[in-house]
Amino acid sequence: TINGAAATPTFSPAAGTYASSKSVTISSTTPSSTIYYTTDGTTPTTSSALYTAPITVTTSQTVNAIATAANYENSGIASAAYTINGAAATPMFSPAAGTYASAQTVTIASTTPSSTIYYTTDGSTPTTSSTPYTAPITVSATGTVKAIATATEYENSSVASAAYTI
Repeated sequence: TINGAAATPTFSPAAGTYASSKSVTISSTTPSSTIYYTTDGTTPTTSSALYTAPITVTTSQTVNAIATAANYENSGIASAAYTINGAAATPMFSPAAGTYASAQTVTIASTTPSSTIYYTTDGSTPTTSSTPYTAPITVSATGTVKAIATATEYENSSVASAAYTI
């Protein structure tokens, strides 16, 4: 009996952009199928890695897979591109931390596109419940400014800290 081609594999979660690593499951609706895959962008064959458990995708990569089964032709190639962004870039302060003779107008920036920065001026660790940075802040007394950057599909940045002595 020739049944045509095995069902093309599917991926879960779907291809896309994510903040952190993902455990990727590959499946085929063809009964008793065997799945082979690659993670280096090459075309999978029956000599490629045998899929036996979810694959952990920790960096941006493309997973390709085929399904095989007795009395079936090999499936078409399924492909899923995953982008893993990791953390947003840690904010930077201008002017830099230091000792100044007068109040300073401090700007805070992150190189992560479309990021939102949250900051504190009391030395506490900032969270997404802290004050959002929308314009330069005036530091007129000795203290520490701390900030984090957040962005869609990114983990929160590390905490940036700048101590100003006025």
